[in-house]
Amino acid sequence: MAVSPVDKHIRNFPNDTIYAPKAPKIVRKLLNWEYWPMFFLYFPVFIFDTICGIILRNPFYFKAVNPGLENGGMYGQSKWDLYQKINKNIQPDTTIVPSGHKLSEEEIQLLIQRFGFPMIIKPDRGERGNGIHILHDEEQLRKVPVVQYDNIIQEFLDYPLEVGIFYIRNPRLENGVISSLMFRHFTHHTFDGKQTIGQYIRRHPRLSLVEKKLKRVWKKRWREVPAKGETLQLVKTGNHNKGAIFIDGRKWITAELEETINRVAKDIPGFYYGRFDVRAKSWEHLCRGEFVLIELNGAHSEPAHIYNPKYPFYRGWCDLIKHHYFMARIAGYHLNRGYDTGRFTPNLLALQFEYKYRKLIS
Repeated sequence: MAVSPVDKHIRNFPNDTIYAPKAPKIVRKLLNWEYWPMFFLYFPVFIFDTICGIILRNPFYFKAVNPGLENGGMYGQSKWDLYQKINKNIQPDTTIVPSGHKLSEEEIQLLIQRFGFPMIIKPDRGERGNGIHILHDEEQLRKVPVVQYDNIIQEFLDYPLEVGIFYIRNPRLENGVISSLMFRHFTHHTFDGKQTIGQYIRRHPRLSLVEKKLKRVWKKRWREVPAKGETLQLVKTGNHNKGAIFIDGRKWITAELEETINRVAKDIPGFYYGRFDVRAKSWEHLCRGEFVLIELNGAHSEPAHIYNPKYPFYRGWCDLIKHHYFMARIAGYHLNRGYDTGRFTPNLLALQFEYKYRKLIS
């Protein structure tokens, strides 16, 4: 079967693309802004959002951008509740583990029969990959801790293509547009029979910047020397702060893909602005609508193409502010038609709870 140009582009993307690859780690972190604290990227965006709140006379205007999503998808959105609104044919098999619940032996065996290994466990209300773990065997499943928040368990779909698609629809128009397209590249390496997994990661110009996180993933095999010629996928999850490379794919946006995403988006009640994170077997499968929706993010979404290696910092700022401008326009439309974001004090308390919750799952 012929490989499409898109699939080839993603597969061959250099996994060491980074400024000053031979410089000390601290210098590499300083020169590559995708590894900076989010404060530096979002400070001007926060100022812009504050101005929008003043203009719209509502500091919580973002809740109105997606009336069908909890808090507009800015925070506190339950993945489980969201899955109930999405076509079952495009979502992974999923179950929920309630807060404070310890899995019984019977439940463990049922989960193994249902999902097999590996399987994914993650917080029902989470972001940026916090709390996500891949369970590879029964021992890891048994050791899942009892936590004070709901978790969801999903089948692990190891499809080669993982894509972030940002969608915006003007409520006055029939169809929306794809404003951002991002491909995820997962670093693979063929070992020479001499290096350990830990040594390779520690010496890699990109992976060494997230060494602590990868060490938790490869804890059992950190000092293992893979056989000569053995190829391993060293990055398992699609978060750039855990080693995945985000590739700007906007030039590949087509009318066929927009038609497909419009069809999916308009089936979700009250959804106008956000990012679809999907997995597919190939680019052709994706364009035909044959994909699995891993995540749907609302007002909190980012146009993830900005994390493409060597993407200019000022352009990242501009793209974020442009998207937040569209968010304010859509929210203003719904506010003018009577959407109620709720009273100030309960909203403020909800934000305070969200801050504590994010610390809990991190």
